[in-house]
Amino acid sequence: MPVNQVENGTVLSPNQVYVIPPNAAMTVSGLALALKPRETAGTAIDAFLRSLAVSRKSAAVAIKLHTLTQVVPAQIAEDVTREDLRGAGTVLAVDDEEMIRNFIRSALEPYGYTVL
Repeated sequence: MPVNQVENGTVLSPNQVYVIPPNAAMTVSGLALALKPRETAGTAIDAFLRSLAVSRKSAAVAIKLHTLTQVVPAQIAEDVTREDLRGAGTVLAVDDEEMIRNFIRSALEPYGYTVL
């Protein structure tokens, strides 16, 4: 699978891996990725996940796992309601740890997804 470093305006394509450049924040609108300098500490993925929720609403599924010793509050864009997160479909959860598979199941099933 090709690995691509994102440039401003990159259009998403199937079967690709996209890497956020150093010190950049990335957002998505439709199928286009936008970059800007990262202004705050934190992970580069946070701004992307918020924009993904706004752009794709119930068509977006993202699971961000942290180490068990790190507690991070859930952050959802203000204009995305819990109803926007509802969906339908099947997600295959693959991990060696049963605890992680159970976590994924408990996070997605309340929103209408079937987790295998």
